[in-house]
Amino acid sequence: MKCVGYHSSHKKLFRWLLQRFVSLSGTIPPPMDHINALLRPLFDLATAMDTFAGEVARDYLAGMHKSLVKKSAEGSPSMPSPRGLFFLQLLSHIFPVTDFVHIVTTPAQLLMGQFLAQSLIVAPRDIAAGLMICNIFLHVHVLAFDNDLH
Repeated sequence: MKCVGYHSSHKKLFRWLLQRFVSLSGTIPPPMDHINALLRPLFDLATAMDTFAGEVARDYLAGMHKSLVKKSAEGSPSMPSPRGLFFLQLLSHIFPVTDFVHIVTTPAQLLMGQFLAQSLIVAPRDIAAGLMICNIFLHVHVLAFDNDLH
């Protein structure tokens, strides 16, 4: 019984840390020292509770996808917000990118491709967001295929 409560508190902590990460990444300028301090606990908890962490991440990805679909239906699809970009980058740090099919990183990569393909470029911010998505793709590719380069 005690173990169940312990596991439950870890779930609450992971969800809170993730929400804190996303909220901090939306501030201007983002406090990088605070954001970087959250990476290790998020990684450790995601490793310890991979199924739950995957569900939370997929829920957030589903919300991003729903927003993109809604904006596309209105005729104005746009790049993700800074919070969304930081979240996409976070996924490549806390979930394995070496798996060719993964419950979180595969949908994240598909969503990033969809953002690049469908978003309208109307401001310099959209160009910067597109370049950041390309950078995340490059980061994932280097991590996934690093063994083949040596």
